[in-house]
Amino acid sequence: MSHHGGDPNMGDLPHRVPNDPRFFTADVHITPDGRARIGGHDYTPAEYADMLRRAGYDGSKPVRLIGCDAGSNDFAKQLSKHLDAPVVAPTKPAWTDSRGRVFTSDAELGPDGTRQPKIPPNGEWETHHPDGSKSKASEDGFAPGTDPKDKDGLDPTDAKDRPGRVDEDKVVEVEKPENNIPMKDRIQDPEYRAKYYDERSDGWHRKQIGVEDASGDPVPKIREKDGEFIETEKETATSGKYQPDPDNPKKDWASSRRAGEQEVDDFVDANRGHPDRDVEKVVADRQKAIEDLEQAKKDHDSSPTEKTAEDKRDAFERQTNEGERLGDLAGENAIPVEFGSPATRLDPNLGGSGRFDQIWEVPDGNGGTKYVLVEAKGPNGTLTPRRGLDGELYMQGHPEYAKSILREMATNRLTPELEAKMRSRGATDADIDAYKDALKQERDLARKITAGYPDNSEYVHVKAHVKEEPIPGGTDTRDVYDGYTMKKFQ
Repeated sequence: MSHHGGDPNMGDLPHRVPNDPRFFTADVHITPDGRARIGGHDYTPAEYADMLRRAGYDGSKPVRLIGCDAGSNDFAKQLSKHLDAPVVAPTKPAWTDSRGRVFTSDAELGPDGTRQPKIPPNGEWETHHPDGSKSKASEDGFAPGTDPKDKDGLDPTDAKDRPGRVDEDKVVEVEKPENNIPMKDRIQDPEYRAKYYDERSDGWHRKQIGVEDASGDPVPKIREKDGEFIETEKETATSGKYQPDPDNPKKDWASSRRAGEQEVDDFVDANRGHPDRDVEKVVADRQKAIEDLEQAKKDHDSSPTEKTAEDKRDAFERQTNEGERLGDLAGENAIPVEFGSPATRLDPNLGGSGRFDQIWEVPDGNGGTKYVLVEAKGPNGTLTPRRGLDGELYMQGHPEYAKSILREMATNRLTPELEAKMRSRGATDADIDAYKDALKQERDLARKITAGYPDNSEYVHVKAHVKEEPIPGGTDTRDVYDGYTMKKFQ
């Protein structure tokens, strides 16, 4: 089974790997932090194990894992545990040539600066067992079971590897400290890029996140533009502009509290006790998540372990989710008040990136209707950037950002990888069908908006507010919902 579909850099090499009836072969990119990367998504060993089972793996034979450094970064060990079956994996980058021969070997740069394997192969294959032990699976770098006659005549220029770790033993000329070459010039060097980056169908990706080069400088994210490479961290996103209120250029919700207090109170009262829309409960859940995150940080700082790190990540995710829930409710509060009735929410509320937070249909003031595209933020939420259709960087609120989102919404599909991830988290067939229906609803809606954009739409930024108030009968305080700010983008 190959999970390199759609990767032009691999071509058909994974599919030339001959079947070995002794193994269930899984050919996949393994990231340096021990995750399987498929179609732009990263999967934990547990999620990947679930994916293999649904693909037909029944545990009756060992898994032959062809993935870069899969044995050295703990992925194979964890996969064996979750599959409850042996997993055979390489200790160094895994390579495949045009004859389908599979071997593991360190990488080096060829005369033209391209990445190629050391010959003869200098890696090994190991079998990882569910109890955490491992044993030697080969006497050389070739995959177990390779016919001796197939071990001769390797051509290093004929092999492709699965992108993986940085070769720290190799120091490229442009990164030597004594040369004092600026980073903007280092990333133009093909040897530097070959050492620190993998070129994929969607651009250039660092082999390892957080690594420093030989000069002690962090290896930056890069992208290619007009034949040159630039550091994306140093790119400045173009922001959108807010439009002033026609009657009062300084007006926003925060400076006009009196005009909307009743609507805010009515919204809170109307949703009290609702399982999803109880504003008071969401505010309380958010406050609890913030407190839990602070405690998780203290626990991790005082005694860092894998568990405390996971607890900190979980607490941060809960805080983010509760903030987003509050932002969504603020949008539900704001749009009917600011645009009048009838205001109908049209989006399927799928959440996640690649879509507007909300889309509404409201009166346009001329007897018809218009769409309202909403960026709904929690109290600490900020506007974020993404690439426009022209490849440039734009902030939420810019028309080019909106066009990019509409394009993505109009083409969104449920990929096999996302479906596998959903199922690994407990999604049923009914859940999957419902999600597909929601995506179709989203596609149809995006196409309708695109057909008349921007004349048929308004683009707005809604932000939730909270304030502290004393808890009756005590000295402590609590957060309470304090309405919203809504601003219109130009």
